[in-house]
Amino acid sequence: MCLTINRQKHAKDNNGRCLPIVLKTQLSVCKIVWENNISQFKYFPYTPNTTYKKRKLRPTKHNLYSAGFHAYLQCGSRRARRNQKIVMLTIPKGATVFYGINGEVITNVIVSGDLNPVPFFMGFPV
Repeated sequence: MCLTINRQKHAKDNNGRCLPIVLKTQLSVCKIVWENNISQFKYFPYTPNTTYKKRKLRPTKHNLYSAGFHAYLQCGSRRARRNQKIVMLTIPKGATVFYGINGEVITNVIVSGDLNPVPFFMGFPV
């Protein structure tokens, strides 16, 4: 899965590279995983209540970015298929992120919750 960076939300450096944003507050996000807590695209296994880290996101001239943990800012059950569930995760304060053009986010740090499925109404958790 690749994220198309929303270049309007990100500052640029002197070389025209898009800079990741350092979060000033934690951010709640949702992720689609298989019923066995394996991520939808990269087949990465998630364990409840665990912090996952990668190196900080790097500035880029490209529109597409793939390295990091992918999630959605809003999620409706319409995106989950059979044998999948939508779970809530947290991106902690201080993590670096790129925002996508379709409501996605990519980060270098993500914290899993209990990984229980979350019911949604109109794209928002209830």
